Amino acid sequence: MRGQENSLIRIRRNFVRKLDNGCWFWKGAIGSNGYGQVHYKKKHWHAHRLFWILIKGPIIPFQQIHHTCGCRLCVNPEYMTLLSVREHGIISNRKRYSK
Repeated sequence: MRGQENSLIRIRRNFVRKLDNGCWFWKGAIGSNGYGQVHYKKKHWHAHRLFWILIKGPIIPFQQIHHTCGCRLCVNPEYMTLLSVREHGIISNRKRYSK
C-alpha cells in the first residue's frame, strides 16, 4: 500500500489546478496525441483516464472519455463525461469541421 501512496503523491505533483476555468492542467509527460501520459502500477496510462478511474470508478466498456472543457491536458473528472464511441465521434467531428 505504501508504494501505491507514493505513486499517487507523485502523480498529484504533475497537475496544477487552474482557478480561472476549473481545469486541472496536466504538466507531466505529454504524448504525441496531446494527452497527458503517466506510469502507475507498472502500466502506461493516459492521465485523464487514470484520474477518472481513481476518482469516479471504472470506465464502462465501449465508452470513451470526452473532455467537456475541450482541453486534452485537463485531468479534472468533473470536466469529463463518458460517451459511446459513436457519440464521441460525432462531437469530435463537429468541433473539427466547425473551425
